[in-house]
Amino acid sequence: MYRFIVGLFALVGLIVVLLAAGGGYLAWKTWERREPAPDTIVLDLNLDQPLAEHGADNRLSDALFSRGENLRDMVDALDRGRLDPRVKGVVARLGGDRVGTGKSQELRAAIQRFRASGRFAFAFAESFGELGPGDRSYYLASAFDRIWLQPVGLVGLTGIGASVPFARGALNELRVEPELRHREEYKSFMNTFTERGFTEPHREMMEALVGDLQEQLIAGISEGRNI
Repeated sequence: MYRFIVGLFALVGLIVVLLAAGGGYLAWKTWERREPAPDTIVLDLNLDQPLAEHGADNRLSDALFSRGENLRDMVDALDRGRLDPRVKGVVARLGGDRVGTGKSQELRAAIQRFRASGRFAFAFAESFGELGPGDRSYYLASAFDRIWLQPVGLVGLTGIGASVPFARGALNELRVEPELRHREEYKSFMNTFTERGFTEPHREMMEALVGDLQEQLIAGISEGRNI
């Protein structure tokens, strides 16, 4: 019983210390953000990294466990910046092709709104797709006024592809018979487990999706670079 009480008080003490440390850190971050901004501001965006949709809903957990920038904060910063006379432009680092297609489209639209307010937007990259495809990162970069590339950098515009796994062969080896209900021919998720390859509707759907994305990339780059 004595050990239980001592352990309980030790646990409560640890929780109190962690809460106090977290509260102090949050207060420090809040004070840091309230420092007066300079009269001339250039926004700095790091788009050469994986990008979360949004931060944590809780301010304390966001401050303690946030792992970099997120899409929502970047779009909000760009939209606020185009209304702030102190903000003169934005410089972004790209090239890693780590931002998904949907996020690239949303960021691209925010950059275009930012430029429409009369501010400059410059993009810098060491390479576009040096070790893989660079289509999405260059598509995003094409929304900027200028693109600065390292002299030895590569531009890898390889096109869009899709890879779909099929597990029916592996399930047969394991003597597992999938019993799944299909809902029309274009509801293709179940095909992953029941087929060894594409059905004609499944292939048609995937080719349509890939083709649409390819056309969006081409149209966006063409418009952004006046080609």
